[in-house]
This record gives sequence, structure tokens and C-alpha cells, in this order.
Amino acid sequence: MIFFIAILITVGVIAFFHYIQGFFSATISAVLSAVSALLALSFYEPAVKLLLGGKFANFAHGMMLLMMFAVFYMLLRTVFDKLVPGNVRVPALVDKIGGAAMGVVAGIFAAGIVAVATQAFPFMPDVAGYTKYAVATENRDVTAPAVGKHSYALTLP
Repeated sequence: MIFFIAILITVGVIAFFHYIQGFFSATISAVLSAVSALLALSFYEPAVKLLLGGKFANFAHGMMLLMMFAVFYMLLRTVFDKLVPGNVRVPALVDKIGGAAMGVVAGIFAAGIVAVATQAFPFMPDVAGYTKYAVATENRDVTAPAVGKHSYALTLP
């Protein structure tokens, strides 16, 4: 539940920021966030293998995904801000509603990348109150079937 609320807050903050920026800038940002998400999801695994070679195995995939998304987005956004220095004038209502709508799109892509990266990190089964499956917390003794003369017991945490 907490994870879902954090994702909703992230989308809301990004949508509000784009609401202030306007429709044209928010549209560029939404397209660039989609392209950045596509590039980051395409290239983060080969980049982990190439750059890290198995080091930081627990955190490498999530951190590389976040880093690549941020680098691709900032690079593309900087290039487009230099190419298109001004904003396009549209009616105020279209500017605000369109900016918020495109901000939600950009926020969904950014929050999706954060969610995928969070699932790649070595957290406990319940990430901020969210579990994919029901998690049993009781301790149980598991006994392997007897093979030959010996029987093995395993205590689970």
C-alpha cells in the first residue's frame, strides 16, 4: 500500500510540474520519457554485464536502469530545449489541461521505471507494504524425506 501511494505521489508531482510548464513542453517531455524508458529497458542488462561484470549483483540491475533512464532523459531534454528554446502559445485552458495530461503520461513512464527498478532490488518480500503473493511469516520445521539411514531437518526463519 505504501509503495502504491509513493508511485501515485510521484506521478502527481510530475503531472503538477508539467501543468505549470505548459502543453508543448509537457508533450515533448512525455515523448522523451517514453523514449528514455524504452532505451533504458533495452540496454540496462547489457550495460550491467559490460560495465560491472557481475559486481554489485544485488543492486546492479536496478541502479543501472534508474541511471540509464535519468541520463537518457536529461540528454534528450537538454538537446530538445536547445533546439526549441521557446514555448508554443495555445489557449490557456488547453495549455493547462494538456500540460497536466501529458504530465500524467510522463509521470507514468517515470514511475514505471522506478517500480521496475524497485522490484530488481533485494528487498524483503513486502516492498513498502506491497507483496505480489501472500507471504507466510510463521516459522516451520521442514523435514526432508529419509534417505538411507539419515534424516535431515531444516528450520526455516
